[in-house]
Amino acid sequence: MTGTASTNDRERAAAGRPPPYELARGLANRSSEQANRDLRRALILTPGDPDMNALALWHLLRRHRVEPATLRRINRVLVIVRLLDRRLTTGNAFQACVLARQATQEQSDPHLFFQYATVAHACGMIAFWDRYGRSLSVEHHGRRFDLRVGDAQVSFNVAGPQLGLFFDFFFIHEPGMWAWLAEMAPSDVLPDVGANVGLYSIAAAGLRGCRSVGLEPFPVNIDAATANIAISGLNDRVRILPIAAAARSGSGRLSHREVLPGVAAQAFHGGHGAAVSGDAHIDVEGAAIDDLVERGVIPFPTHVKIDVDGGEDGVIAGMERTLADPRLDSVRMEIRWWEPGKQAVVDRLKRHGFEPKVDDDRKNLLFRRSWPS
Repeated sequence: MTGTASTNDRERAAAGRPPPYELARGLANRSSEQANRDLRRALILTPGDPDMNALALWHLLRRHRVEPATLRRINRVLVIVRLLDRRLTTGNAFQACVLARQATQEQSDPHLFFQYATVAHACGMIAFWDRYGRSLSVEHHGRRFDLRVGDAQVSFNVAGPQLGLFFDFFFIHEPGMWAWLAEMAPSDVLPDVGANVGLYSIAAAGLRGCRSVGLEPFPVNIDAATANIAISGLNDRVRILPIAAAARSGSGRLSHREVLPGVAAQAFHGGHGAAVSGDAHIDVEGAAIDDLVERGVIPFPTHVKIDVDGGEDGVIAGMERTLADPRLDSVRMEIRWWEPGKQAVVDRLKRHGFEPKVDDDRKNLLFRRSWPS
């Protein structure tokens, strides 16, 4: 990875022009024919402009069926957006996505940010295509995003700035998650703890055929997830439980900030009348995963995904018996394990025979069972 573009490139891209993501959103609101004409004209005038080449690639991938020519097109852009130190192939696409994603996160310049994010998104798309081994196509239809793999399709509502940005660079996010989901089969059961708008619950069920149960306590996300399940036609394979996973079952309070679909950063505080400082809060139900499994609310899981923005301690404390059962194969968890007290959560899983590895970002750990608990 070279990590930089020339100063002249940056200056030319910035001179008298809106930030490239602003241009991208403008293109997205035009007809495909008009947007393509405008991009062709711009590339004729400035063929070596990194912003314009990244913008043309971003626009192409919004409605695209992946094929070998896609890889060639991305490599042509990589000659101009000088981020990777080698040609992109299906064999190195996953690592290229991880590296480009990291470069994006470290970039404050809006021009380089857009260029690097587009490269990471493109690399992630190729990695996904390679991992799933079937035809892949994506379609943005206004406020709906369709993802098709072979004969299977899942769809999502795109409402609000948070989700709009997410789906505009869809394949940059958690490439390790997609690799993990690709391993699942119709016999698998996936509790999705912190399901948000249901993206991964729906993808696991719709693309891999497994049964998914999302645990999501935030009402605006519950509504969005329920709508996404319906438009994907997966009411028979995916359920959303309006519950916060916790150390023990019982009511509590959920602190939150913005009330928008896709927004995370909520925190569950167990206990009736639990004190919550600062943020707004609502009363919600909490439940230990062990209790949900033993009551038959959730079939016994073969895999578990956990993304609860700091509440991992309580989730793991409430699933000790589930972790001890060798039928559970793996756990994927977002956890800032280097922060005070979080290594104890990792050690708890290791005591049950799970070995962690960093999956695609140092906060995303994939635990696989290495020996029976």
